[in-house]
Amino acid sequence: MKINKVSYLVPCYNHRAFVLQSLVSIVEDARSLECEYEILIIDDGSTDSSGGEIGSWVDSSANPNIIYITRENKGLCATLNELLTLSSGNIIRLCSSDDVLEVGSTSAMMDVMLQGDFDCVVGDGYIISDLGELVSDSSILYHGGSVKRLSNENVASELIKNWCVAGPSSLIRTSVYSQFSYESGAVIDDFDFYLSMMATDKRIGYVNLKVCKYRVHGNNTSKTKDLKVRVRNISSFLGACRKYDVPTFKHRRELKALIYLSEAKLAYLNNQYIKCSFYFIYYGVMRLC
Repeated sequence: MKINKVSYLVPCYNHRAFVLQSLVSIVEDARSLECEYEILIIDDGSTDSSGGEIGSWVDSSANPNIIYITRENKGLCATLNELLTLSSGNIIRLCSSDDVLEVGSTSAMMDVMLQGDFDCVVGDGYIISDLGELVSDSSILYHGGSVKRLSNENVASELIKNWCVAGPSSLIRTSVYSQFSYESGAVIDDFDFYLSMMATDKRIGYVNLKVCKYRVHGNNTSKTKDLKVRVRNISSFLGACRKYDVPTFKHRRELKALIYLSEAKLAYLNNQYIKCSFYFIYYGVMRLC
């Protein structure tokens, strides 16, 4: 399948300190492509002047490939669905407004996608702090994954065992979204999306390249220490897993193990230690099968 156009989708909410750096990196990456591109930005009712910063930047750049919308707050999932509806490319790259793209990364992932006839390609990335300082030289390792296993094993199976996809490290065919939309209120929306691809037998490939800089700070869901937020996040994670826990799901054994592990974590956070022990045993049995 020929790639005619890449759509960069950028939802923004209260990222005034980071958004211009993110947008500049997207433009630089887009200009390295040998095909058309568009950059679609929605400011989701930011209260920190992000909208004004973006508007001034868009006006000064005078780039006809950039479309900018500012409106009242509707939430991330609604914003992502709106961006998808507006997009006209046959390839999607989602870009959080606090992260940074590596120039040339989209082109490199496109090559892998075309060579392997993949529906989605995942890369590695750097982890940076609020100040832009390097925290880790591998977003995959930082999130508990294994570059070696992703390179040598079934990518889908490994991602279920160790969810480690960070920020804008994916390139996705637009056609994949024909059977998926982001659910309002979902917290772990990216994992839900990947499970939906696996459920419909989409092909996921991996490229061992650093394709982005993923920023970690107090607003990230993956590393929070707040108890209530952690319980909410794990509950959302479980909801996504249970949705695909059906006999026809190709990687059901790995999914079952993940459900038991998540139940164990949730029980532990709720001080239900006996229940936690049972679920952890179930998890161990599933991993050994």
